[in-house]
Amino acid sequence: MTLPNFIIFGGPKCGSTSLCNYLAQHPDIYISVKKEPNFFLYDEDEIIESRGQVNSLEYYEHFFAKHPKKVQNEKALGEASVSYLSNEKAPERIYQKIPNVKLIAILRNPIDRLYSQYWFARRLYVEFQPTFAEAIMADQKGEYYKSYINDGFYGKHLAKYFELFPASQIKIFLFEDFVNDTVKVVQEVYRFLEVDENFLPDVSTKDAVSGVPYNRQFYNFIYKPNAIKKVIKSIIKPILPTLNQRKLWSKAVEKSLKKPQMNLEDRQKVLEIYKDDILILQDLIGRDLSSWLKIN
Repeated sequence: MTLPNFIIFGGPKCGSTSLCNYLAQHPDIYISVKKEPNFFLYDEDEIIESRGQVNSLEYYEHFFAKHPKKVQNEKALGEASVSYLSNEKAPERIYQKIPNVKLIAILRNPIDRLYSQYWFARRLYVEFQPTFAEAIMADQKGEYYKSYINDGFYGKHLAKYFELFPASQIKIFLFEDFVNDTVKVVQEVYRFLEVDENFLPDVSTKDAVSGVPYNRQFYNFIYKPNAIKKVIKSIIKPILPTLNQRKLWSKAVEKSLKKPQMNLEDRQKVLEIYKDDILILQDLIGRDLSSWLKIN
């Protein structure tokens, strides 16, 4: 049975998609072709209604089994399901199936992460509260199927992983370090995964950026399937390498978005929610997080 030997398990809107794409460039690293398989969110005997859900060990293994178009001779096999971080049962399920797995997470200031997640959901038409403040109120009232706020209690969630797994198997990065020196962080991950840390990835493209479209019609044109875009892709595909195609696409999406600034009143309210947990996290990972406790 072939299962991953590393998992990127958190957190949402913290750069995990970009990290996956940088890691996938390494010749000795394989990332599951299915993003967010979420296998460890459920017990195997649960009936999963969502389309394409990975709900059996055999199906999960399929994404890591040796295959000409999938895994070949890579040393590090991984997947990224950032919902594992906040899921109560995921740590135990992972430990039961792959106790020696290496775990990687990027953590972003929970206030900024929450704000980013709100605007990302607005962009995808899955959030209909007109303001961030109203979305937070709705979340606190339990009106959402999955809480935005809960994803940001990193200290509480990580404690469960540290109880089960030795610290040597867990690598935590801060989002600001990832942004300020992306190559350094990615090469630290290479070292953690015991592959050639001198490999130089192309980190010029950012993925899954948040924001609200400047122009919804233009955004829909570049984001949704349409006949004109299909023709353009057919012309570009044989000319540009896959990585350059992804760059072009990501740049187009990024340029179509604007990022509204959070007001200080909202920031203060959210800080009150997370303040105690930030202090717990600070002790847990041994990093100074005092900058997260400031509102300006």
